[in-house]
Amino acid sequence: MINQTENHFLDISKLLAGETDELVFDLEGLPFPFEENQITVSSLRFSGRVVDLSGFIRLSGTITGLYSAACGRCLAPVTQGFSLELDLPVENEEAESDEDVIIAEGKKIDLASLAQETVFTSLPMRLLCREDCKGLCPKCGKDLNTGDCACDRREIDPRLAGLADFFKD
Repeated sequence: MINQTENHFLDISKLLAGETDELVFDLEGLPFPFEENQITVSSLRFSGRVVDLSGFIRLSGTITGLYSAACGRCLAPVTQGFSLELDLPVENEEAESDEDVIIAEGKKIDLASLAQETVFTSLPMRLLCREDCKGLCPKCGKDLNTGDCACDRREIDPRLAGLADFFKD
């Protein structure tokens, strides 16, 4: 196991030398310096293993944490957990390939950067407090999840708005 005091780098030199066939890691409290779309990420944890499979090295693991933001419809605070699975090959040097690979620079894998990149690319566009969230009234701003408001929310086509005056009693 490795911990935060090792700067989040996993040394795979023993794996490359054939001294072992598996390295296990578990990192808690990884930093997440980005705030994208007003979504913050916290409690980031990355656990997994790096395995030598007859000369082919693969990293597999799970990244867990929490997304926090305002609901995209009603602005209520929302916190949701996430779990992301990784299973990628490890290469010593950059290779011409369309496949996603992890580059071990100097026989080390930067687990913090890998976790941050994976989480960053999986951030949701927006969080919802619940799937059927009704949002806010566009006229008065009342949270429609707590009850209906008295606003007239009918939309009139602006091209026909002049006719509305014609039919008034």
